[in-house]
Amino acid sequence: MTPSELARKHVAAAMAEAAITPVDRDATIRAILSEVVHAFLEKKPLAEVQRELRDAADHADPNEDFTFMRP
Repeated sequence: MTPSELARKHVAAAMAEAAITPVDRDATIRAILSEVVHAFLEKKPLAEVQRELRDAADHADPNEDFTFMRP
């Protein structure tokens, strides 16, 4: 199982559980994001976590092609 598959599995499970409870979907997503940030901060400095988040936000458009740099 890849890291992406593992993450998708757990997010899908959280969203499914939220769907059958009175828990707000957006609040659940924000809580997951908050936990991700806390997990990053356990091992990375704040500036590096901020860069990770900016990079993720910059590439959030599912219709955007990724540009790769050649070595």
